[in-house]
Amino acid sequence: MKRTIWTCGLTGGFVAAAWAVVSAGVLNDSLSLNTRMVLGYASMILAFSLIFVAIKNYRDNDNSGVITFGKALQIGLLITLIASTVYVVVWMIDFKYFVPDYGERYQAQVLAELKATGASAGEIKKQGAELAVTMT
Repeated sequence: MKRTIWTCGLTGGFVAAAWAVVSAGVLNDSLSLNTRMVLGYASMILAFSLIFVAIKNYRDNDNSGVITFGKALQIGLLITLIASTVYVVVWMIDFKYFVPDYGERYQAQVLAELKATGASAGEIKKQGAELAVTMT
């Protein structure tokens, strides 16, 4: 059971983190924010679908086709904890060493997309001020 939890947790974490790293570092300017957001959530759904795989694998191979709700919940929570921790650690390393200017680049892209959609100057200024507070 431990091997399944660690394998699925680490794999899920690296799948979710891989898109985050590629999105922030490589494709930052070539995709719109909405496209990156949709693809990011899709990668997380793919990563966390490994919870189902692990629970089914444990039920079928280790527990003779039977599993209790408590045991399935325990497996799912442990995989989620491992995958989420991997995701956060990779993000922290990526922000610190590879894209330290991510906040400024994100803010510039948001404001550029607002201008491209024809937003008013007041709205752009308001959004810029909100982003400046958020990024500090």
